[in-house]
Amino acid sequence: MTILTCKTMRTTVVTSATLFILGVLLQLPTMVTGLLHELLPVILSYLGLLAMLISFVLIVMVAILMLFPGISIGLKPCQH
Repeated sequence: MTILTCKTMRTTVVTSATLFILGVLLQLPTMVTGLLHELLPVILSYLGLLAMLISFVLIVMVAILMLFPGISIGLKPCQH
């Protein structure tokens, strides 16, 4: 059994994209001044940044795992 299969790779990429989009959406309300209370924009901004950071870490981890020969050979059927 390998760590990274076609299904887990697909799920990780979709999760990473979803987290990135969520991070961008959390950043948008902070750009409108006066719309939110004083503390809420700070919390939303940090949550958005954290979501985008986790997204980046996930996609980099998958890319690094794919460099290992055993995992790369197991993912040959996934390539289209």
